[in-house]
Amino acid sequence: MHLSRLFADDEGGEGRQDPTTEIIRASMHPENDECYEEGEDDDTATVIEQDMMDLRSSGGVGRVIDEIEDPLAFMRAVHTTWRHEIAVAEGRMAKSTARHLLQIDPSEVIHEQTNDGAFLRSRYRAVCLGESVDISQLNEAFIVLSCVSDSTCLHTIIEITDLCRQSQTGWVSEGDSTFDYIGGLSVRVLLAVANTDVGRDELAFEHQHPMKKPSIRPVLSIVSDLIHQNVNDVNINMIILALDILSLMGRQEAAQSTILTSTMAFWHALQLVIVHGTHPSKHQLVCAALRCVRVLAGFEGMDAAPRPDVQNALTALVPMWTPTFMAAKSPVDEIVSIVFQDLYVPQFIWFDDMRCEVQAYLDTLLEFQVPPQSFYDVARQFSFDALDGEPMVGGIFLRVYKQGPDRALPPAVAADFCEQLLVFLYDHAIPGRPRYDETLLALECFALLTETSAPDVERSCLSSFSEPPLLHALGLFMTMGMPKSNNGGFDVDAVQRRDAATTCMRALARHCDDATVLAPLSPFCQDMLAMAELQAGETDAPLACLQDLCEASPDIAKHVLTSTVWITLFAMMIQAKHYVTEDQHMAADTLRRPAAAVWDALLHGSDDDDVQQLALERLKLLLPYALIQTLVDDPDEFDDEFEESAFDAELIWNDHTRGDLRSHVEYLLSQPNPSFPDDQMDYTHLDHGVVVGDFYLDLFLQNPEATSLRHPFHIASQLVAVWQQELANLIPLASQSMMSPPFSLPELVERGVDSAGLVNKLTNALVFIYREYVDVKATVEDDTTLCTDLMHVLVQCQTERAIGFPQTCVLRLMQVFATNHTFDTAAGLQALLMPLVRKHQDPILVLDIVRTILETHLGKPKPQQAFDALHVVRELGMLAVVMGYVDGSADMSNVRRPVECQALAISISRMLQPLDLDPSPIQATPIATTRASLPNMPTAPPRPSVDVMPRPTATPSFVKQLSIPTVRSSGRRSMPANYPYSRNHGMQSKPQPRRASWCLK
Repeated sequence: MHLSRLFADDEGGEGRQDPTTEIIRASMHPENDECYEEGEDDDTATVIEQDMMDLRSSGGVGRVIDEIEDPLAFMRAVHTTWRHEIAVAEGRMAKSTARHLLQIDPSEVIHEQTNDGAFLRSRYRAVCLGESVDISQLNEAFIVLSCVSDSTCLHTIIEITDLCRQSQTGWVSEGDSTFDYIGGLSVRVLLAVANTDVGRDELAFEHQHPMKKPSIRPVLSIVSDLIHQNVNDVNINMIILALDILSLMGRQEAAQSTILTSTMAFWHALQLVIVHGTHPSKHQLVCAALRCVRVLAGFEGMDAAPRPDVQNALTALVPMWTPTFMAAKSPVDEIVSIVFQDLYVPQFIWFDDMRCEVQAYLDTLLEFQVPPQSFYDVARQFSFDALDGEPMVGGIFLRVYKQGPDRALPPAVAADFCEQLLVFLYDHAIPGRPRYDETLLALECFALLTETSAPDVERSCLSSFSEPPLLHALGLFMTMGMPKSNNGGFDVDAVQRRDAATTCMRALARHCDDATVLAPLSPFCQDMLAMAELQAGETDAPLACLQDLCEASPDIAKHVLTSTVWITLFAMMIQAKHYVTEDQHMAADTLRRPAAAVWDALLHGSDDDDVQQLALERLKLLLPYALIQTLVDDPDEFDDEFEESAFDAELIWNDHTRGDLRSHVEYLLSQPNPSFPDDQMDYTHLDHGVVVGDFYLDLFLQNPEATSLRHPFHIASQLVAVWQQELANLIPLASQSMMSPPFSLPELVERGVDSAGLVNKLTNALVFIYREYVDVKATVEDDTTLCTDLMHVLVQCQTERAIGFPQTCVLRLMQVFATNHTFDTAAGLQALLMPLVRKHQDPILVLDIVRTILETHLGKPKPQQAFDALHVVRELGMLAVVMGYVDGSADMSNVRRPVECQALAISISRMLQPLDLDPSPIQATPIATTRASLPNMPTAPPRPSVDVMPRPTATPSFVKQLSIPTVRSSGRRSMPANYPYSRNHGMQSKPQPRRASWCLK
């Protein structure tokens, strides 16, 4: 409905539309309005009909306002018509659906209303050429997109509201309270319009349709004037209505942009919240203002766009209102109440003086009408005078963060705070910088941040790329040295910063799981040792820091071991440097145990095997194995072991060797680039016979029973390796004819085979160690292939005809491991019985091994026996050889203990007897023990003879088994070469019994 005749300044003229020809839409659609009382619409429509009939009949030109007797009813009728048009518009097809039907891309929307609809018509014809097209739907889509709303009701509502705002003369007098009611009702009608999607689109239509551009401007002018009124009981409701209209309009993106760029509504609404937030009587006003602020900032409204510029400005003035907090849809009372609380948390400091400063700044903005070109630039010009002198980095107040107790930060905030702290420390590390005084507090906060938010610190350090790395800031403070103050003493501030930086590094090492975070700290390892020397006698914090870093980061550990840092660390552990004064010497002595702890971290702290192996290789260049193993096992005991003298088969250590080592290490420290192994420690001057690896072999063999080995498994491993190597070289040299007697050790020595003596010493040492240290023997059997290797070497000796001394050495070791399952095979039994056929010089050794193997074999259940022992013995023809030792027919002239040899043979034959079908007993003829048969026998009185009466052959007999003394069962033994043969010396011979029938089969 046009209002051209409602205003006094309207002039008649040609071309003006006669109001009598207007369609009175208010009378055509009398619908119920929820804003008004029921039953009033019919009366209102009747009055409007009568008024318009009078206008038609008169045809005169004048003020329509003077002709309308009830303007309230007239305005209500206009509102009713608008609601009908909303219902019609909302029932239409959505524009998104229409664009989909006409196949219009988002980039083509701007062409919808151009060229008099030519674009839509061409697109309509193109779509009609397709198949399966719904013409009715396509027609509706064309109408929706091509139709520009020609509604006059919205213009009517806006003009009525503007009339009530601009002048209080016309319908009612200035003193008539009816005007307030009329004005309020007109604003409520605008609120109802803005509360619909169609209404918001119409109010924001100017960006899409220039012909509708005047629509929103009067509304913004109206509501802006309303919210600028003084807040009192008379007009507070009008201000609330204006704020609600802005909140509803701001939900449409185009309207939101227009409101922000053309009004001061945002700043005014924020001012209302801060000024009246504590007044209970103005609670509704505060809620409306806060709602307007949230909508204009993009925190509410699905159609409204987020406004980062506005949000940052809001946070700059009210720090607690962060985008995350405002977007969380917290209750209004909670959002408002936090503004009037005193807060002292790491992210915010807020109290009454700061509220007053913000209020004063907003008053200034509204007074001078600052153009809102950039909200954040306007807010950034403001600063809180109340916070002058309060240290802050990255939006976090350092003093509040340090004091706690709440230090929990959101992950994103903590990561950004970490990066900002490191940048701040790097930029202000020089004492002359303006904020150098705050660096100590920043270092303490970084240590606390690492303890409370370690994952965020890791993420920040790994995601930042800078040269040099940000963590170098910590190294700058730790290596500041000890600058002098003006009074000649130590600079306390520098010392505090150095200690704080060390604490930060230790916190990183302890709490960061990703070792790559610590890699940038590698260049400061040498500096840590220098600082440790400077602070010797006062604190060991630098060495403790280096220990933590080596445990946490393999990269740092490798840097220590691949550079010259490890030499300095080793020198510190053994106190290699020479000091002039006693005080310096005592101070350096306090660093020895902490340095040993760092070596322990290098040896055990890292899961990287390469680091551990490299640390051992470095130590082997300078220390004997026994001391290295002490350091590996217990670093706390290393210092005592290092200073204690020793003289045994594993370690020869005294003041002389300690002095040589310290002098050598001090020499290495003076060299810019020591080279290894050329510069390793040389212990060759300790000449104590044969030395095998870390073992003084001759010294051990002088009195093995009196020697208690510290590390028997390591020594045995070294001895076995050398034994296998030397034996492999000896076997070809000991090869001989099968017709000649086996070569003994003296014969090989006479032939110039010098390595035979070393093999003999190695064999003696190994036999003793394996028998004496049961745990070593068990470990060798379980974890190594030594038993299998012994079988192969035995076969090799027989293949290459080294049947003398080399074979004896192999058999001696096999005797120690005779119970091992490796030898319980037919091939193993065959290899062992071969020396008997070839007249091995020590049959007792072979028979003892065979007996042990048969005991192990026959002790198993029948299903677990891998071969038939009796069958193997028969197939090899060994039974007659064994029985030759039983009945004494074998040549035992060279056997040192013939009785023991016979006893072992009897034991073997009795183990085989149950396997035969003939149960005839075995009887042995005692070997004559005359001086002729035993030429090496010492003179001794003969024992009285004993007559043994033979039993009748038909009577079953049982022969009691003899107790056979063996090396295996007698434990540690030490027998000289001329030891008497056995305790059965002097036994008289008995009649030789007949051989059992099973032996002849």
